[in-house]
Amino acid sequence: MSNHKQSAEEWAWDKIRAGEIADFNAEFGELDASEPDKRWNDDRKIGAGFLRRIFFDRPYQDEIPSEGVRIVGAFLPEGQVLRSARVNRDVSLNKCRSEKSINFHTQHSTLISLLRAPGWDSKQIRRL
Repeated sequence: MSNHKQSAEEWAWDKIRAGEIADFNAEFGELDASEPDKRWNDDRKIGAGFLRRIFFDRPYQDEIPSEGVRIVGAFLPEGQVLRSARVNRDVSLNKCRSEKSINFHTQHSTLISLLRAPGWDSKQIRRL
């Protein structure tokens, strides 16, 4: 039996691939995204390259279901950037905390970004 602890990204990917919402709040308890808290930690951490990897690298991109990528209560300390990207699924980041910008510049895309998180302002979230 393995003692491997699944990373937040692995856990989220398993949920996304199954067509489920990767809901860190349901898994680890509800947090207010606008408030610092020691529970915004590695258990919820999604790195800057995660969305780029699942949308553009095989085999991930072929396994995203029609429901798209739905993440709730994740910690995105490095922000997220999808520039000049063409993605074929929706992205929803709800009640997530980020200490840097979230930038979805999807000039040639069918992407619908639903970004809702208390504490994020228009300077932090950009969809051009």
